[in-house]
Formats: sequence, structure tokens, C-alpha cells
Amino acid sequence: MSLLLGSSYFGNRILRHVEADMKELVKMGCNLVVHTMSENDFRFYFRTMKDIVQLSQSLGLETYMDPWGVGKIFGGEAFSEFIVLNPHTRQLLSDDSTGPLACLNNPEFQAFMREWVDGAVDTGAEWIFWDEPHFYIPSWAFRSDDAWGCRCQYCQKLFEERMGKPMPLQFNDEVARFRDDCVMEFLGRYTQWVSQKGRKNSVCFFPSADPEDGQIDWEKIKRVPQVQEFGTDPYWTHHRLPVESFVRECSVRAKQVCDELGIRCQIWIQGFKIPAGREEEVRTAIRTALDCGVRNLAVWGFDACRHITSIAPDDPGKVWSIIGEEFRAAREKYG
Repeated sequence: MSLLLGSSYFGNRILRHVEADMKELVKMGCNLVVHTMSENDFRFYFRTMKDIVQLSQSLGLETYMDPWGVGKIFGGEAFSEFIVLNPHTRQLLSDDSTGPLACLNNPEFQAFMREWVDGAVDTGAEWIFWDEPHFYIPSWAFRSDDAWGCRCQYCQKLFEERMGKPMPLQFNDEVARFRDDCVMEFLGRYTQWVSQKGRKNSVCFFPSADPEDGQIDWEKIKRVPQVQEFGTDPYWTHHRLPVESFVRECSVRAKQVCDELGIRCQIWIQGFKIPAGREEEVRTAIRTALDCGVRNLAVWGFDACRHITSIAPDDPGKVWSIIGEEFRAAREKYG
């Protein structure tokens, strides 16, 4: 497989600035870009999103569209209007409170996702990027208790139909398997719709080993035949793990799954929230993934997320410079 290098891109919808940024990506060796389409973009910037995709493609970039924060069941620093307007669709937690995200099994949210997919396809992007689909994660809701979700009427009904008993109040292996299965069915439904419309599907799962923290059994991606690319995002500072061993472990595991399926393997490189003095770890991450045989790397995100105060590195200029150096070197080495 030829070398694929890229970045996520968000936070700017002014075309003349987008053009300059896409040219910068090309200059640093990139040939793909993951554009985010939040609910805000979908509602207010849709024609511009189509222009952004067309502009990116005209410069030779393979384009992805990411449901950034949609329903808050996907990753991303974006709010969800859907769960504000439709609070009854939110996930019900084990303590009878509601989580700040929609339920994947709620029919109204499923209908909304169909609308988003239709829009994403209409932008002209070649790929739909299914970014960290998940059930409720306590830390994402700024909570540290044992509450979990979802126990809404739809989840409880499905669980009882499949397990032959009521859904328990305590999180256990059966609940973990059930949630995995629901995510796979959710992906199966929409990846099939995307494929029918002539587009391709890329899926990113968390690298965490804890089911209560959103981890999904990667082997289950084999149940979704419409996926042409699978990967993960070993963001080492978030998980408080050593960069080299964590990126290597995730790269080897993900590549093995992808090799068995004959699909592309993509590893995401952390370019955000890098503490001062640890910028060289980004270089280590890129080289480690390449050393594992991965030939599809994307960084989150453009310009090292300098523009997002909450996740910008202490020295975004240095981080972005290292990414550029390593991407250009990889392009020279691997073509």
C-alpha cells in the first residue's frame, strides 16, 4: 500500500484560509484530510462544507467526513443541538439520571443519523469516518462515579430479548457484550447505507482496555463487511502511558485485525495537549507506527490544534514542526 499521511481539520470555514491550509498539508507530504462536520456545520455551513471538500480534492487530497460530536456519541469538541432539542433521546444511566449523549438505539436519533449520512455523502467526500462511537463514558461527562448507560426503554427491551432476562443495574460482562453488539449493529446499518451510495467507511475505536471507558472488542469489526479501513488513536498522554510501547502495541494489534480482513489500517497520532518538554514524543509516535508496518497515519489535528485553547499543546509550533519534518521524511522514504 502506498503511504497515506494526513490530518483532521476543523475550526475554520473561510475558504481562502482553508485553501492556504490545504496547500500547507500537501506541502508537508499529506495526501488525505479528515474534515469534521458537526451538527453546527450540518445545520449552518452545509454548502460551505461541499466547497471545502471540492477544494481539498482539487489539491489531490483524499477526503473524509467525520460526524464530530454528533449526538455526542462520537468524539469531538462540539456540542449537540439534537440532544438539547430532543432530551428524551438521551441515554438513561444506571442511577436514573440522563447522560449528555443520545442513545444509539433510539429510533429518533437513528433517523437523524440517516440525515447526517445523506448530507455527508452529498458533500462529495470519498470516506465517512466513524470516529470513536461509544455509549456513556463517565469521564467525558466530568463524573467519576459508577453510573453507566444506557438503560433506556429501547436498550432494556433489546437486552431482555437477547439475553432472556432483565438488564441488570450493575455493569457486567453481559452488558459490555451487549453494548459492543449495539455499536456493531449501529455501524452496520449506516456503513451499509454509505456503501450503497458509493462511498467508503473508516472506523476508529478507542485503544482503552476498559469496557466501562468505551473500549470495544476490536475483533467485532469483522462483523461489519462494509468497512474498508480500521484504526485506533493511541493518545499516550491521555492514557498516561509511555509513548513507544503504547503506540507499538496498538499499531501491531490494529494492523493484525486489518491484515486478516484485507483492509487499510490507520493509526492516529496525538498532536494535541502535548506538555512542554515532551514534544519529541510525537516524533517517536510517528516513527513507531511506521516501524510496525503501518502506512496510513493521520494526526489530530491541523496546526497541532493551536486554535483550541483547552487542548492546544504548550508549544504547538514545535509540535507541528516535528509532524511536518517526520511526514516529509516518511514521504521521501516510503514514497
